[in-house]
This record gives sequence, C-alpha cells and structure tokens, in this order.
Amino acid sequence: MLANVRVHDAIPDGSTLTPSVAAGRFRDMPGRSRAVGRRVGQDQRTIRSPGRDRRAMFTRIAVFDPLPVFRRGILATLGETGFDAETPDDLLAWARGVERRLVVLTLSAPDAWNLLTEIRRFRPDTEVMAVLDDPSVAGYVRALAAGAVGAVPRDASPSTMREVFEAVLRGRSVLPIEVLRVLSSGTTTADPLPDQLTAHELAWLRGLASGSTVAQLAETAGYSERMMFRLLRGAYKKLNAASRTEAMMTARAHGLL
Repeated sequence: MLANVRVHDAIPDGSTLTPSVAAGRFRDMPGRSRAVGRRVGQDQRTIRSPGRDRRAMFTRIAVFDPLPVFRRGILATLGETGFDAETPDDLLAWARGVERRLVVLTLSAPDAWNLLTEIRRFRPDTEVMAVLDDPSVAGYVRALAAGAVGAVPRDASPSTMREVFEAVLRGRSVLPIEVLRVLSSGTTTADPLPDQLTAHELAWLRGLASGSTVAQLAETAGYSERMMFRLLRGAYKKLNAASRTEAMMTARAHGLL
C-alpha cells in the first residue's frame, strides 16, 4: 500500500487531494499504470474514513465475557473495525479512567447484570453495549433499563456485532423494531414473568409509575418506609430487575403498567 505522505509528495502544487485527483495524477505519471491509480483512490478512501468521527478515535474499549472462546471472538470482530479492545481483570477500576470508555459486556449471569449496575452507578458516563444471552424483547428492554446504550444477541453474526458497535461509537443505537415499539408504547411481550406479582406488589409498582413516593406508598399500606423498600425490592426481584427503573421498564414491557 502506498503511504499517504508519498501521495502528497507526488503533487508539489499543493492542490486538494481527492481519490479521483490522486488516481488521475498517478495515471499521468511515467511508468504508472491505471491499476496503480485505482489503488491509490481506494487507499485514500480507507485512510480518510476514520476521521469522520474523531470522538471514536479517542475511545478506550473493553470486552467482558466469561467464556474465553466467545471473548476472543468478540475481540477479533471488533478488531476488524480497526479498534483494539482490552480485557481488564478489574472492569470497575478500568471504567474510572478519564477517557471516553465503552464496555462490550456479556449479560449471561446475575453477576454480569450486577456489574452493569455497578458500572452505571460509579461511572455513569461509561457506555455499555450489552451482549445478550436472552435476545427476547424483554431481554433487550431489561438491558436498556439497566443502562446499556445498545444490545446484540450473543449468537449474532460478526457483521451485526460490528454494526451495533460502530453505531454506539457514533453516539447512536441500533435496535430491533419490536423493542422500539415496546419502549415507545408499552405494548406487551410474549415472554412470561418468572414469578407472579401479588396484587399489592402490582399496585405499588403502578403507584411508583404514576409518581407516588415510597414514603406515600408506605403510609397508605401501613408499613414503615424501611419495610416498604424491602417489599419493593422483593417485587423488583420477581421481575429480574436490579433497580426501580429496570423494574418499571420490565413491568411496562409486560403490559403491567
């Protein structure tokens, strides 16, 4: 591949270099073939494309997956986009750095979900792209409610993984249409709840969704505020939610609110 500096050295008049200009100049130079001209044009496009988003160039990326085979597969896939990712042992400590941070986090066990919650708590501006063991609509909604900014199935093709990853780098998100419909309109999903909420728990969640405080719920139900928090945590657990926000999103996804 011809280096970029060599292309500029071949054009002493300082004119603006574009792929078409480069190709034309090299075609006119003695001893240069049309094939070389075409290659210069292609190389110049490749060199210029990363500059479209300078923010992405200064992003540090980490990959967390408990299975080495999957972890290496994700690293290889991201490497094809031109980015080198890290696999830090202490992800929370790594996330506290000053640069923009993006974590590709596989959510395959309760500990991983807890880790996502911890990352969002201690470094809220860290972006998390979730890799889902459960790629159902409810799985997507749960990940987004927990703080992920993008998500992809764990068995996704490399091209799909790259598409979602590159979108997150650009500050965007690629999501299935059904997930967007749930997020925007609160339509139900076909996925059953792991445990049935009691009538009281459902009423409390609906109260929170309508703006009631925990103190107000406790007073109405006749419990202390501390006990109310404990009871609500039990309801969140039935929804496989680690936080109030996540519980609200999951309940809405199931048409309970």
